[in-house]
Amino acid sequence: MSIHVLVVDDNRELADNLAEILTDEGHIAHTAYSGEEALRAAEAQHFDFVLTDIRMPGIDGVELITRLHERDPQATYLLMTAHASDGLLATAASLGIAGAVLPKPLVIEDLLSRILGPSGAQLLIVEDDVDLAEALGMNLRARGYLVRVAHTLAEARAAIAESSPTVAIVDVVLPDGNGIHLIRELMEQAGAASGVPVVLMTGIAKFDSDELRRLAPGGIQFLTKPFAPDALLSALETLRGS
Repeated sequence: MSIHVLVVDDNRELADNLAEILTDEGHIAHTAYSGEEALRAAEAQHFDFVLTDIRMPGIDGVELITRLHERDPQATYLLMTAHASDGLLATAASLGIAGAVLPKPLVIEDLLSRILGPSGAQLLIVEDDVDLAEALGMNLRARGYLVRVAHTLAEARAAIAESSPTVAIVDVVLPDGNGIHLIRELMEQAGAASGVPVVLMTGIAKFDSDELRRLAPGGIQFLTKPFAPDALLSALETLRGS
């Protein structure tokens, strides 16, 4: 999967250098030298990650990610600053939308690990409850995961056709069908041994899980709604470690 990253900094040399490093690592990097230019770039396309300096003339980094998040809550937003005591840091923390604040000069290995996510994990959330999907996505992005969201079976299949996720988090009841059908497809990709692991979310009190366990032993975790964020994180760790 190609990861699109927007680097925003009024220091053109730094922005270009970071974009070059990200390109060398196989990502698709774009640059903007002001908050205004970044907003225009985001109108033209979706970015998986936005890495922006906090202190810039005009629109600062905190205002920028606030406005970008309103338009595209699925992106992950990373801030960078050379000022550890910057008063804007408290504002950024209160927003709850910045995945991390990275000190300048950047440690490139740290930046790359955050873009790849934990062990390079790329998650697909399939949930028709828009508010729940957004809340789950924000929590996981804050943990460093790359997250995509689909609200229907059709959207999920289109996302999977573009690139297969590391793990899928799927609701059972969806507007255009049963999530179980999608789970079967994921588990049977390239055979049960190498199918896509799944976290199944359901509000159904009684649920027959035997068939899915037979399809991919160890490749599925079950969560009953409502569940705590830590329960989802634990399920993901179990799947990635299996």
